[in-house]
Amino acid sequence: MASEPGKAQVVTTVMEPGSPEIRYQNGLTFRSFLALIYTAAVFLPASIWMTLALGSADIMWWTISYTTVLLFSEVARFFGSPLTKQELYIIWSCAAVSGATVSATGLIFNLYYRDISPYTLTFTAPGTDTPLRYLIPNWVAPPPTSTAIYERTLFHPDFRIPILLAYIPIAFTLMSDIGLGLLTYGLYVKTERLQFPLQRVSGEMVVTVATREPRKMSVMVIAAVIGLAYGVLAFGFPFATNFAMTPIPIPWAEISMDSVLPGATFGFATDLFAFATGFIVPFNVIVSMFLGSFAVYFIGNAVLVYLFPPAVGRLGGLFGYASGLRIRDIWNMSMLRVWASPSIGVALAAGLIPLALRSKQVAGIIRRSLNTLRRGGAAGRTTLLPLALWLGGIIPLIAIPIILVPGFPAWIFITLGLGMPLLSTIIAGRGIGETGYAVTIPFVREGVYLASGYQGVDIWFTSPPIGSGGAGMCSNLAVADMTETSHRSWFFSYIIAMALAMLLGFFYVEAFWRISPIPSSAYPATAIYWPIQVLNSVIWVGRSQISWVPMNIGIAFAVASAVTLACNFLKVPFSIIAFAAGFGSPIPGPLSLLIGGIINKLLTQRVGKAWTDYKVIAIAGLSLGEGVVAAIGSTAALIRNAAWSLPY
Repeated sequence: MASEPGKAQVVTTVMEPGSPEIRYQNGLTFRSFLALIYTAAVFLPASIWMTLALGSADIMWWTISYTTVLLFSEVARFFGSPLTKQELYIIWSCAAVSGATVSATGLIFNLYYRDISPYTLTFTAPGTDTPLRYLIPNWVAPPPTSTAIYERTLFHPDFRIPILLAYIPIAFTLMSDIGLGLLTYGLYVKTERLQFPLQRVSGEMVVTVATREPRKMSVMVIAAVIGLAYGVLAFGFPFATNFAMTPIPIPWAEISMDSVLPGATFGFATDLFAFATGFIVPFNVIVSMFLGSFAVYFIGNAVLVYLFPPAVGRLGGLFGYASGLRIRDIWNMSMLRVWASPSIGVALAAGLIPLALRSKQVAGIIRRSLNTLRRGGAAGRTTLLPLALWLGGIIPLIAIPIILVPGFPAWIFITLGLGMPLLSTIIAGRGIGETGYAVTIPFVREGVYLASGYQGVDIWFTSPPIGSGGAGMCSNLAVADMTETSHRSWFFSYIIAMALAMLLGFFYVEAFWRISPIPSSAYPATAIYWPIQVLNSVIWVGRSQISWVPMNIGIAFAVASAVTLACNFLKVPFSIIAFAAGFGSPIPGPLSLLIGGIINKLLTQRVGKAWTDYKVIAIAGLSLGEGVVAAIGSTAALIRNAAWSLPY
């Protein structure tokens, strides 16, 4: 870590990602390192408790970022040595990693899955009468006879191999993601100069807090007060009353369509950020995203229910529609049983067709990279680094499932491992760069396993590399450019944050398990959601649910490709990547985004430059206000419930 930097030059606007004018500076100092330790020690227990009690710690990510930036910024300013924007960005982007990355709970979930859940006894392996419980390998979780179940400790011999298989791949995944992040950074930031609209909010907030430019600070403070007031209603009252009082429904307000258009879903997200995002995302992107969601979850589901109404022996709408179902249920069931295959085709078109339309640019990147490698020297080593990191991480990740399941065709693991992370990162990276949202390809692993014809149970507990983590790396590097933070210092900070979360999180989860059984009423979400998660899994393992249809993937890919090419030829501003993002999103999010986009257009027409100059920092202020309330509320809830569970 570098020594404390001196006062940085005041810059009141963010830099353009990939700009040659960027002057990179180190952000990993003793002060930013201390912030990572602080969040791991203080916030990580709260994040774990929220995961066990409420089902998710997602709210903690931005809560930790905002509160830690404010705390360390004000303390440093009080002592007369303000944080630089590079230090602030390290804190902003990595503090939540060390304070909200929850992983060790998965070890207990796997034990529950194998040894406690009744579903692993009622569901049998394909073609046999043997319950799944007795066929799940010991490298997944301790066997049903293990005393670890009653002793409630991760420090048990039967947990050794599951722990190693849970933690070792994290290091290789991180290595692979960094490599793919550098590759997509060169493509989307350096070459295509995508805008990364949502990431600009982070950049503006960091620069404004660092420079204290008066007008931007005033706008951010006013917006923060508005966000604070809204946050009291959205988060303050629910946390204070243990969710007995919820003035604003979270995450969305639902409008029932049962009596008007059965099967259709409609509603809007109630988080302020969902509306405010529409201020900065290009309007054609917003419309394309809304059309993707509206076409599927409003029109498509309604048509399916009309054509296939609920009847004896048939699922309503082919996905299980029944009157009274909520948006979450309809979205989950229709995606699982109807739209999974088409969404894969649309996502593939979204990732590949834009690359085909820019084939000259892509070929130029490859040609220049090969020429640089031939010349060698420092430039050649820099060009080779992303490839070396990617392959250095991906090869062990491919080898692990091959070793664990020797009966499964190794060529499938190799093809899947080499192809999917690259393809997923390309698709998700473009989604983030154009819309701010990642586009994912659903059920790839499940589809490949079903198509392989392999009948063993063990294959379903492997995790071949198929994720798009490189896209997240790429977006963080874009913000690093905006704040002129050196990539090297950001990578080191992220690795340190992950290491802290993995190490301390293991001990925290051990402590929570010793306090009370998991699942139990002391951790309500585990008692509610874990059985559902197990059921959703054993449906696949027992081959009770087939939703991966290659023909539907091909049809969706062809239609989406044809529409994209036609719009490109006719100069229609249609975004296929945004359409794909909407295709996989429940309708409330895209609808609120559309409302925000319309508001932005009206304000731009009436207010003009004053609005366009300050809208990004206004969004940061709104999120800041909400985040402060969420932090205080979640902490109060943690203290209250922890006190309730004490034995006196």
